[in-house]
Amino acid sequence: MTILAPDARTSPCLTYGPSTVLAAVRRELLVLDVWMTGAYSTATLALLARLRSRAAPETRGFRVPGGKVGAWLVVIVPAATWVMVLCATAREHWIEGVSALLIGSLIYMIMTRIRRRSARGLEAPTG
Repeated sequence: MTILAPDARTSPCLTYGPSTVLAAVRRELLVLDVWMTGAYSTATLALLARLRSRAAPETRGFRVPGGKVGAWLVVIVPAATWVMVLCATAREHWIEGVSALLIGSLIYMIMTRIRRRSARGLEAPTG
């Protein structure tokens, strides 16, 4: 919605147009961006905790400040924040959000099948 007021003597009028549509699309994209970024960050941090708990102290490439407690805090606080954002936005955006979260898995499955078929085609006997 755009408010137009050319000068102080005229009353503002409301118009619905491309700016309204863009604002709605931008809001949806922002929510999807938060869902996707949160999922990526949470997965990355969960891998940090998993690898830190399994790797021997001598083989670790870097040190997380605070030791194990610091590593777990680095994982738990952003993950809890992401879950709160999901709960706050899921009522309005659950279809778009879940679709965005699952599209990567779908693309991965499709590309894996394509690669397997092309690999079989390359291994076909010539003769």
